[in-house]
Amino acid sequence: MRILSSIGVFSTVVLLLCLGACSSGGEGSSTSTSSRSPTTTTPIPASPTAPTGLVTTAGNAQVALSWASVNGASTYKVKRSTTSGGSYSVVQSNVTSTSFTNTGLTNGTTYYYVVSAVNAAGESANSGQASATPTTPTQAPSAPTGVTASAGDRQVALGWNVVSGASGYKVYRNSTLIASPTSNSFTDAGLTNGVTYTYQVSATNTIGESVKSTSVSATPAASSSQAPVAPSCVSTRVMNAKVMVNWNTVAGATVYKIYRDTQLVGSSTVTMYVDTGLSNGTTYNYRVVATNGAGDSTQSNAVAGKPLAVLPRPSVSSTGVPACTTLTASGDLTITTAGAVIDALDINGCVEVRAQNVTIRRTRIRCTDYYPLQIVNNGNLLIEDTEIASSGGYATSGIAFSDYVARRLNVSGSADGFKADRDATIEDSWVHDLWLGAGDHADGIQTTGGDNVTIRGNFIDILDRGAGHGGEPNSGIQGGTEWATHSNWLVENNWFYGGGWVINFDGVGGTNNRIINNRFGRSKTPPVFPDYGPLSYYGPVVVTGNVWDDDGSSAQ
Repeated sequence: MRILSSIGVFSTVVLLLCLGACSSGGEGSSTSTSSRSPTTTTPIPASPTAPTGLVTTAGNAQVALSWASVNGASTYKVKRSTTSGGSYSVVQSNVTSTSFTNTGLTNGTTYYYVVSAVNAAGESANSGQASATPTTPTQAPSAPTGVTASAGDRQVALGWNVVSGASGYKVYRNSTLIASPTSNSFTDAGLTNGVTYTYQVSATNTIGESVKSTSVSATPAASSSQAPVAPSCVSTRVMNAKVMVNWNTVAGATVYKIYRDTQLVGSSTVTMYVDTGLSNGTTYNYRVVATNGAGDSTQSNAVAGKPLAVLPRPSVSSTGVPACTTLTASGDLTITTAGAVIDALDINGCVEVRAQNVTIRRTRIRCTDYYPLQIVNNGNLLIEDTEIASSGGYATSGIAFSDYVARRLNVSGSADGFKADRDATIEDSWVHDLWLGAGDHADGIQTTGGDNVTIRGNFIDILDRGAGHGGEPNSGIQGGTEWATHSNWLVENNWFYGGGWVINFDGVGGTNNRIINNRFGRSKTPPVFPDYGPLSYYGPVVVTGNVWDDDGSSAQ
């Protein structure tokens, strides 16, 4: 609350050949008169290592296989048995890609597969075994997912995830059926460069055809001189059943492909991708490939992400701009276009949102004025993975005032972190190092009245860190006498450090207000906090499950 006085590894075996010093005359023979030319060493490539990550997907009378690329391999052999552990017979050799679909199989029979890698030096050991049982479909397949479109010179290369139970696919260009491939890829050739084409894919079997996939678009262009390099920096940020993947901008890339483990899961024209529908508690590994008309880069290094139903306390690593994001410099920004998306900007100035349904993500806002980010006319703003940093003691709050959703924000340097007057959601964010200026009573979140506010999973840290500006921390959430009648407030699963009454909540006249399952920090040594207690509330407020963070004891 601000009080104003006025308003491949590539290994080689080196053959050590006998040079002139070891003639047939034995160890002591002379070398000075040798007439033979010197013999040079010849590097011989080593046999490749066995493939890893073999995955099988059963379909109607077929099994689709995929595996991880092996450094130094030129081709692969796919082998099959009807007995676990072999013996295996070769069903396809000279496979140049890391996927293969074995067709003409018997439904109901379980097949066991291994894959080996081959180069000029020989063949690797077999991969680990994977099995699948083709089945006769009983219903039409689901729509393909992970559809990608990579533009080339007068062509577009399409790819998608294998669909269980599918025997084939249909490819639509601009809503017109153009092909019916049996594998999960297709190249549409003979196109016009500079024209944008839109594609959808469906899966088919003997029962029928799936709905069409989501649309993807690509614009063919004359080939670039070379394929781009792989992204050099990739990071992940986890959420509930989701993982966000971020990477640095690659010069010359027109699109990026995202792989989860060995599976292509999607593509993006920006340097981020959110992988959804995941299992909480499972670790996934992600790699990114940059591509253009000349081809694909190698894969980036793998980074792991493990989605969680309940996230740990927000910190610098889980809020603000994700690591590996390439930002573009900008000054003050006034947004007047409805539906605008602001992504990956480094704004040295303040932001006014004067349009509806704006999105701001992966952006840094550094503002020393009164409102670093102000929402005018209640614009239904979505702001995610953004840093709002103020300095100099001028900013009254990081965000003001209403009608927004804020997730994974890093807010610091202002007198208050958020103004949340009504229709606001603040989740998984970190408020810290507020400006405790003379006459200021810093609040993590402050409201002047309104309904429908959710505050969930945040770390609201308003401790006085000894900056010495003359003010003091007031409350993690401040309502007090400034609130009008309000309803539908949910404050749950947050961490609160610092303040007098850490939550000062006036529920008189309102309904459906809840403060549940929060954790409160405390200290009896300087800086002592809280000054009075964790909660001060009035009116019909449900208060339950709140505990002290140090020992889990009740803090009601």
